Amino acid sequence: NIGLCLVDNDISYAGAKLLAVAIGKLDKLTNIGLDLGNNKINNDGAGSLAVAILKLVNLTSLYLNLVDNDINNFGARYLAFAIGKLGKLEKIGLYLGNNEITYDGVEYLVGAIEKNKNLTDISFNTGFLDIDKKINNREFEDLKKMFLKYYKEEQQQQQMQQQQLQQN
Repeated sequence: NIGLCLVDNDISYAGAKLLAVAIGKLDKLTNIGLDLGNNKINNDGAGSLAVAILKLVNLTSLYLNLVDNDINNFGARYLAFAIGKLGKLEKIGLYLGNNEITYDGVEYLVGAIEKNKNLTDISFNTGFLDIDKKINNREFEDLKKMFLKYYKEEQQQQQMQQQQLQQN
Protein backbone atom coordinates (compact mmCIF):
# COMPACT_ATOMS: atom_id res chain seq x y z
CA ASN A 1 0.00 0.00 0.00
CA ILE A 2 1.11 3.53 -0.69
CA GLY A 3 -0.45 6.91 -0.03
CA LEU A 4 1.07 10.17 -1.17
CA CYS A 5 -0.23 13.69 -0.53
CA LEU A 6 1.37 16.46 -2.58
CA VAL A 7 -1.57 18.89 -2.79
CA ASP A 8 -0.60 22.49 -3.63
CA ASN A 9 3.07 21.74 -4.30
CA ASP A 10 3.31 23.03 -7.87
CA ILE A 11 4.98 19.83 -9.07
CA SER A 12 3.78 20.48 -12.66
CA TYR A 13 3.83 17.89 -15.42
CA ALA A 14 7.59 17.39 -14.96
CA GLY A 15 7.12 16.34 -11.34
CA ALA A 16 4.18 14.14 -12.29
CA LYS A 17 6.36 12.39 -14.88
CA LEU A 18 9.09 11.70 -12.30
CA LEU A 19 6.51 10.43 -9.84
CA ALA A 20 4.99 8.22 -12.54
CA VAL A 21 8.34 6.60 -13.31
CA ALA A 22 8.76 5.65 -9.65
CA ILE A 23 5.17 4.42 -9.28
CA GLY A 24 5.40 2.33 -12.44
CA LYS A 25 8.11 0.23 -10.81
CA LEU A 26 5.79 -0.86 -7.98
CA ASP A 27 4.06 -3.57 -10.00
CA LYS A 28 3.07 -5.67 -6.96
CA LEU A 29 1.14 -2.78 -5.41
CA THR A 30 -2.52 -3.49 -4.60
CA ASN A 31 -3.59 -0.16 -3.08
CA ILE A 32 -2.50 3.33 -4.09
CA GLY A 33 -3.68 6.78 -3.11
CA LEU A 34 -2.34 9.82 -4.93
CA ASP A 35 -3.55 13.18 -3.66
CA LEU A 36 -2.16 15.55 -6.29
CA GLY A 37 -4.70 18.36 -6.42
CA ASN A 38 -3.68 21.86 -7.57
CA ASN A 39 -0.29 21.04 -9.07
CA LYS A 40 -0.52 22.17 -12.73
CA ILE A 41 -0.03 18.60 -13.88
CA ASN A 42 -1.93 19.09 -17.18
CA ASN A 43 -2.51 16.45 -19.87
CA ASP A 44 1.15 15.45 -20.13
CA GLY A 45 1.33 14.67 -16.43
CA ALA A 46 -2.00 12.86 -16.54
CA GLY A 47 -0.69 10.79 -19.45
CA SER A 48 2.46 9.89 -17.52
CA LEU A 49 0.40 8.87 -14.50
CA ALA A 50 -1.84 6.79 -16.77
CA VAL A 51 1.18 4.91 -18.14
CA ALA A 52 2.33 4.20 -14.57
CA ILE A 53 -1.15 3.04 -13.54
CA LEU A 54 -1.22 0.65 -16.51
CA LYS A 55 1.79 -1.13 -15.00
CA LEU A 56 0.00 -1.71 -11.67
CA VAL A 57 -1.82 -4.84 -12.79
CA ASN A 58 -2.48 -6.03 -9.21
CA LEU A 59 -4.33 -2.90 -8.08
CA THR A 60 -7.55 -3.53 -6.22
CA SER A 61 -7.93 0.02 -4.87
CA LEU A 62 -7.14 3.33 -6.60
CA TYR A 63 -7.60 6.80 -5.13
CA LEU A 64 -6.61 9.59 -7.50
CA ASN A 65 -7.18 13.27 -6.73
CA LEU A 66 -6.30 15.44 -9.72
CA VAL A 67 -8.60 18.37 -8.89
CA ASP A 68 -7.52 21.71 -10.37
CA ASN A 69 -4.71 20.52 -12.65
CA ASP A 70 -5.45 21.94 -16.13
CA ILE A 71 -6.55 18.55 -17.45
CA ASN A 72 -8.95 18.38 -20.41
CA ASN A 73 -10.48 15.56 -22.44
CA PHE A 74 -7.07 14.36 -23.66
CA GLY A 75 -5.87 13.79 -20.11
CA ALA A 76 -9.21 12.22 -19.20
CA ARG A 77 -8.84 9.84 -22.14
CA TYR A 78 -5.35 8.78 -21.03
CA LEU A 79 -6.62 8.09 -17.53
CA ALA A 80 -9.68 6.28 -18.85
CA PHE A 81 -7.56 3.96 -20.96
CA ALA A 82 -5.43 3.00 -17.95
CA ILE A 83 -8.38 2.59 -15.58
CA GLY A 84 -10.18 0.40 -18.11
CA LYS A 85 -7.26 -2.04 -18.08
CA LEU A 86 -7.22 -2.58 -14.31
CA GLY A 87 -9.09 -5.88 -14.24
CA LYS A 88 -8.69 -6.52 -10.49
CA LEU A 89 -9.93 -3.10 -9.38
CA GLU A 90 -12.60 -3.29 -6.64
CA LYS A 91 -12.58 0.27 -5.33
CA ILE A 92 -11.96 3.59 -7.09
CA GLY A 93 -11.93 7.19 -5.95
CA LEU A 94 -11.46 9.54 -8.88
CA TYR A 95 -11.59 13.29 -8.33
CA LEU A 96 -11.22 15.59 -11.33
CA GLY A 97 -13.19 18.71 -10.43
CA ASN A 98 -12.08 22.18 -11.52
CA ASN A 99 -10.42 20.95 -14.71
CA GLU A 100 -11.43 21.43 -18.34
CA ILE A 101 -13.08 18.05 -18.84
CA THR A 102 -16.28 18.13 -20.87
CA TYR A 103 -19.04 15.59 -21.43
CA ASP A 104 -16.82 13.60 -23.83
CA GLY A 105 -14.09 13.24 -21.23
CA VAL A 106 -16.57 12.13 -18.59
CA GLU A 107 -17.97 9.60 -21.03
CA TYR A 108 -14.47 8.11 -21.53
CA LEU A 109 -13.99 7.84 -17.77
CA VAL A 110 -17.39 6.34 -17.04
CA GLY A 111 -16.88 3.84 -19.86
CA ALA A 112 -13.53 2.82 -18.36
CA ILE A 113 -15.03 2.39 -14.91
CA GLU A 114 -17.78 0.28 -16.43
CA LYS A 115 -15.20 -2.16 -17.88
CA ASN A 116 -14.07 -3.07 -14.37
CA LYS A 117 -16.50 -5.82 -13.48
CA ASN A 118 -15.04 -6.31 -9.98
CA LEU A 119 -15.79 -2.74 -8.87
CA THR A 120 -18.06 -2.54 -5.87
CA ASP A 121 -17.13 0.87 -4.46
CA ILE A 122 -17.06 4.00 -6.63
CA SER A 123 -16.39 7.57 -5.64
CA PHE A 124 -16.30 9.80 -8.72
CA ASN A 125 -16.33 13.59 -8.96
CA THR A 126 -15.84 15.83 -11.96
CA GLY A 127 -17.12 18.99 -10.34
CA PHE A 128 -20.72 18.70 -11.56
CA LEU A 129 -21.89 15.55 -9.86
CA ASP A 130 -20.57 13.37 -7.08
CA ILE A 131 -21.05 9.63 -7.04
CA ASP A 132 -20.17 7.89 -3.82
CA LYS A 133 -21.82 4.50 -3.77
CA LYS A 134 -21.34 0.86 -3.12
CA ILE A 135 -22.75 -0.83 -6.20
CA ASN A 136 -23.19 -4.05 -8.05
CA ASN A 137 -22.85 -4.41 -11.83
CA ARG A 138 -26.58 -4.09 -12.59
CA GLU A 139 -26.82 -0.81 -10.70
CA PHE A 140 -23.90 0.71 -12.58
CA GLU A 141 -25.77 1.00 -15.88
CA ASP A 142 -28.53 3.07 -14.23
CA LEU A 143 -25.95 5.16 -12.42
CA LYS A 144 -24.06 5.77 -15.66
CA LYS A 145 -27.18 6.92 -17.50
CA MET A 146 -28.14 9.27 -14.68
CA PHE A 147 -24.64 10.69 -14.39
CA LEU A 148 -24.14 11.33 -18.11
CA LYS A 149 -27.59 12.88 -18.45
CA TYR A 150 -27.02 15.20 -15.51
CA TYR A 151 -23.52 16.15 -16.68
CA LYS A 152 -24.74 16.98 -20.17
CA GLU A 153 -27.55 19.15 -18.78
CA GLU A 154 -25.10 21.02 -16.54
CA GLN A 155 -22.74 21.61 -19.44
CA GLN A 156 -25.58 22.92 -21.63
CA GLN A 157 -26.69 25.23 -18.83
CA GLN A 158 -23.18 26.66 -18.51
CA GLN A 159 -22.99 27.26 -22.27
CA MET A 160 -26.32 29.11 -22.20
CA GLN A 161 -25.12 31.28 -19.33
CA GLN A 162 -21.91 32.12 -21.20
CA GLN A 163 -23.91 33.07 -24.31
CA GLN A 164 -26.16 35.30 -22.24
CA LEU A 165 -23.15 37.03 -20.72
CA GLN A 166 -21.62 37.60 -24.15
CA GLN A 167 -24.88 39.11 -25.43
CA ASN A 168 -25.04 41.59 -22.54
